[in-house]
Amino acid sequence: MSRWLKGVLLSAAILGLLATSSVLAQDNGWRHFRSGTAEFGQTVDLRPVGRVPGQYIVVFRDGVRDSRATARNMSRRERFSLRRTFSHALKGFSGRMSARTADRLRFDPDVAFVEQDVYAHTAAQALSTGVDRIDADLNSIAAIGTMVSNVDVDVAIIDTGVSPHSDLNLVGQVNFTNEGSLSDLNGHGTHVAGIVAAIDNGIGVVGVAPGARIHSVKVLDSNGSGFFSDVIEGIDWVTANALEIEVANMSLSGVGYSAALRQAIQNSVAAGVVYVVAAANSSQDVYGANGKLETSQPSRWCRWYGNCADDYIPASYPEVATISALADSDGQEGGGGGNTSYGADDTLASFSNYSGNVVGNNPVLSPGLAIDLAAPGVNIASTWKGNGYNTISGTSMASPHVAGAVALYIADPANGRANDAAGVYAIRQALIDAAQPQSAWRGGAPTNDPDGNAEGLVYVADGGVAPPEPEPNTAPEVSITSPGGGASFVAGDPISFEGSADDAQEGSLTAILDWTSSLDGPIGGGGSFSDATLREGQHIIMAEVMDSGGLSGDATVSITIEPPPAVAPPSEQSLSVESIGYRTTARWWRTDLYVTVALMDDGGGAVSDASLSIEVSRDGGLIASGTGTTGDGGTVTFRLRRARSGLYTTEVTDVSADGLAWDGATPPNDFDM
Repeated sequence: MSRWLKGVLLSAAILGLLATSSVLAQDNGWRHFRSGTAEFGQTVDLRPVGRVPGQYIVVFRDGVRDSRATARNMSRRERFSLRRTFSHALKGFSGRMSARTADRLRFDPDVAFVEQDVYAHTAAQALSTGVDRIDADLNSIAAIGTMVSNVDVDVAIIDTGVSPHSDLNLVGQVNFTNEGSLSDLNGHGTHVAGIVAAIDNGIGVVGVAPGARIHSVKVLDSNGSGFFSDVIEGIDWVTANALEIEVANMSLSGVGYSAALRQAIQNSVAAGVVYVVAAANSSQDVYGANGKLETSQPSRWCRWYGNCADDYIPASYPEVATISALADSDGQEGGGGGNTSYGADDTLASFSNYSGNVVGNNPVLSPGLAIDLAAPGVNIASTWKGNGYNTISGTSMASPHVAGAVALYIADPANGRANDAAGVYAIRQALIDAAQPQSAWRGGAPTNDPDGNAEGLVYVADGGVAPPEPEPNTAPEVSITSPGGGASFVAGDPISFEGSADDAQEGSLTAILDWTSSLDGPIGGGGSFSDATLREGQHIIMAEVMDSGGLSGDATVSITIEPPPAVAPPSEQSLSVESIGYRTTARWWRTDLYVTVALMDDGGGAVSDASLSIEVSRDGGLIASGTGTTGDGGTVTFRLRRARSGLYTTEVTDVSADGLAWDGATPPNDFDM
């Protein structure tokens, strides 16, 4: 090194220029990781479109009677995987098969036509692979899919700013850079905010904690760079508003040492704010090459000028939740998706920093040591500046998944926010304990974690219990409890059908049981129903169900339907008036006359529910009329008030009863009063 250059550097050190740490939006230096599918600012739809490789729909001709049996026979004969069968809107099935198998089926006499399956999507909002992978869509607080975005938590995004966006609940903006605009002129901060809390509104994407209130704290400029002094000012603002803000995300990083930065974070955590930060994207230990917190590498430069710590900050601080990045391509566990640019599906991203050591006073206990959790960080779709959407990669994208998880935890009435550092660390520990272990990411296959300290994947489905390692799919078990095998029934009588179906992977499938008869075809569905229409003869009754993996189970019983017994034709019966009775009751101011009519059939039985009309005359003049219905004893009574002396005559007409004909006969009906 020349004497002149040493002098320049020494002058710079004396002026304090080298003591100012710079900070970059954490996407590996001055650039973002790109997904290969989009440039900055483009609106991107990650969902596949067009035809589905290796998946076909087969439609039967009208003459095929039993779609399910025919489809099952074809799958066994041609050796393809059966997915779904159709019996109502059309007859046929869908299945996974080769193009050659599909061509052979086109010539089957039962087949009308064969076509390749096509991807179908809603015409609006997409569920990103990251949100899907951590099962935020299974969290009742997030309530994704209900179009209700009301996660009642405030989250600060300490970043390049957050621009107003139709998919974000942006409630405030502050600026601690030299740029005059409050908005995000880079895009990074808006992208981070969408991962945390994009609204469940049917457009764009949806975040982990939909609708959480976003506070934009701009500390980085349009190039994604700035100074830790600006970052500290942002942390200071968050701390001043700690009664309102519960979570802060910092997807930013630098290399060096800053006691001020760490102290600011410590004080903010003591005020009850949970800080979630990116691990950084250099494929290095967060404690630097020597694996020790707040120490420096021995070198001539450090001996001369000091302050040469090689830590990634703030990722190395034990007061923050540091997040590494998972490479996930399909939103599902098991490693079954395609490879990404940064590693195989469900492995630690190749760019992600890691941790080989941890300080003795670390306030949480994680299998990842100084790394709390991993989260999806490759090809993540989210909101972007200009009211758009974009897809980028980095631990910057992993960190906000966990910030959203913290928001969901706090929004749960059973938990609530932190009020001090102990509360912050309890929240971090709860999420660590609920994480999906790396052994479950790929069913036990290697996850490419370079340090062997296997931090878990953040997991937020209700209950906070990570899903078990995948098990081989097994066929459902089906049983029929009614009718019993060998039972006989009379045609026209209702028959009770009851059964159940259980699947080791999916639980009860009873609700989708399909019931068929060998003589009558489909007869019902579900676990319980009644049928009175089966034809005479011997029936083989089958209850069958198929799980989502294409495996089916069934049970059968044999029953007999006998012809109904001969019924003698009904005898002819007639209806007649048995008697007409009279009685009176006298009060000092009036005399009431009661006329009782009794009906019977020709078998001598009283007839109830018969209707009739009656007319009452006195001395040849009509004085009253009425209608009535006989009760259980076959009688009906009519009441005439203020009766006077004279010759009374009654006439009964319009007598009718169900199934009986009136013969018109009446007993004598004259009397004197």
